[in-house]
Amino acid sequence: MASQASPKPTGDAAVDKAYAEQKAWREKDQQQINQIYEVQRKLQQQQFDALAVLRKAQAELNAVDSQKISETKAATQDVKQLGTLDSGNVPQ
Repeated sequence: MASQASPKPTGDAAVDKAYAEQKAWREKDQQQINQIYEVQRKLQQQQFDALAVLRKAQAELNAVDSQKISETKAATQDVKQLGTLDSGNVPQ
């Protein structure tokens, strides 16, 4: 928001008062805009940080899942091999 120069006093008290009030309102509005902007910036940073934590947790879960899948495949293969060995020893 561009800062406007204060108008020179007009000599009319009502006009000068209106200008002063308008300036005060603009300054108050700008302060509120700045406060809202800062809150939004902080919330955006918190959101970014939370997303980073979630991504890290997902990566860790994926790693655990991959390990469990590998272990399950290995165990399944072991069971199949035992079943093959046992079926050869079963009397017909």
